[in-house]
Amino acid sequence: MLAMGNDDIVPGFDAIAGTGVQVGLGRIEELEGGLLLRVEGLMSSPAAERFMVQVGLAIEVGFIRLVLDLSGLKYDGSPGLGSLIAIYKRLRERGGDMALCSVPPPVFEIFQLLGFSQFFKVTDTPAQAIAALKEPDPIPGPVNFPYAFACPICDRRWRVAKPGRATCAECKTALSISAKGEVFLA
Repeated sequence: MLAMGNDDIVPGFDAIAGTGVQVGLGRIEELEGGLLLRVEGLMSSPAAERFMVQVGLAIEVGFIRLVLDLSGLKYDGSPGLGSLIAIYKRLRERGGDMALCSVPPPVFEIFQLLGFSQFFKVTDTPAQAIAALKEPDPIPGPVNFPYAFACPICDRRWRVAKPGRATCAECKTALSISAKGEVFLA
């Protein structure tokens, strides 16, 4: 559940609030260091800067597993995408992670085009995002072909016989699969 006052969860959080984007916080009790952030409004450059400072406060007090519910996000251009990348890097430096959920279709299209759906965990609901954060990251290493994987766009499981380019039969996304089993948008 979202808190009545965000400062109860992250001291000083509400003092940074401004126009453009509003963020509601909620602890995720079943996830150590877990925090739900419901993001609403227009992500302009000033709003993205404030958002990064707010999330930075949350990270500083120990919230390193973040679920960002973007259902109320009106637009996410360069400022918003840049802030997500910066937050992701900061979390990874501290052994944390984040998952995005309820991403509006126009924003998700941008994620797909830029390949962000390859390293962000993107789900439909907060519950799915929490479950995704509970799963350990796969350990990179050599893979054997034929290789089974999930499409990073539609999550359909399928197999490829060898590294190279392929097209998902479900969503028709062009993919490139490396010899290490890494999947990229082609």
